[in-house]
Amino acid sequence: MRRQLTATVTAATLVLAAAACDSSGSATPPPFTPSTAQTTATTPTATPTIAPDGAVEAYRQFIAATDVMARSGGEDVTELRKWASGTMLGAELNQAATFKGRKWRSVGEQKVVWAKVLTLGTPGPNGEVNEAVVEACVDSSQAIASGPDGKPIRPANAPTQLVDRMKMVYASGAWKANFPQSRKAGKC
Repeated sequence: MRRQLTATVTAATLVLAAAACDSSGSATPPPFTPSTAQTTATTPTATPTIAPDGAVEAYRQFIAATDVMARSGGEDVTELRKWASGTMLGAELNQAATFKGRKWRSVGEQKVVWAKVLTLGTPGPNGEVNEAVVEACVDSSQAIASGPDGKPIRPANAPTQLVDRMKMVYASGAWKANFPQSRKAGKC
């Protein structure tokens, strides 16, 4: 085995020595001439692999899911489970139970007048962003919830426009409403 290794190293040395010789048989390499062409090193930069704009669309879907739940009297929470997670899902499931228990129903829909990504979470090692805070203005003037007697349950002086800040998370392949940052009466 030792003899075979020695023969392999000797053969490799001979090949390298032969390659260093030019056509005249000299072992001196040709002189180095620097190139005048400029080269620039490029460092690949991480790009977000999850588009934060998807958080805005998911927020819109979340608001629509709350409408589906309210119109069904708290029965249909399928869409909520698609578009909400964590604290927000828990809160909306509690709201659904309230609608069910009190026999409330809603007609009409809320309208997301505008929405934008306010902040992004820190990118992960591959550049992925999986948290964002979405700020939106929601008009609920056309979504009217009523009790079993048909009377509206919203107090007359309750605001119908809210500026909402919602933490959105990317999990299980989708953006979801996760935690309310703030909800304040405002004008859209």
